[in-house]
Amino acid sequence: MKNKLLILCVVIALILAALYFIFGSAIFREGNPIPIFRGIINLLLSNNNVVPIDSARYITKTDGGADSIISFIESKGFKYRGQYNGGYVFQKQNNSMTSTISISDTQYSKYFTIWKTIPGSLSE
Repeated sequence: MKNKLLILCVVIALILAALYFIFGSAIFREGNPIPIFRGIINLLLSNNNVVPIDSARYITKTDGGADSIISFIESKGFKYRGQYNGGYVFQKQNNSMTSTISISDTQYSKYFTIWKTIPGSLSE
């Protein structure tokens, strides 16, 4: 019985090590993958097209992701100004000040895209 348990533990450890060496760089390229996995699960289980990962990152499905993120940011009061240098530019008029943000995308996998806002969160 102990030998079977030991063999099972060794096999599981070898499988996990192989998966880490094969997929490790892709999984960890955005830092800690746990918030991203939470966002993916939330995206799959909800009717939302855009799910926040943190205050400056969002995740969408790759298909239709650009349209979804543009609609999402416009719903926050920003106006879409166009695509410049690989980023989508938005502006928001607050009294006498104009806030400008840019959002760029990174394909996380075949099915999901991560969007990063610059200079930071949408509440600026």
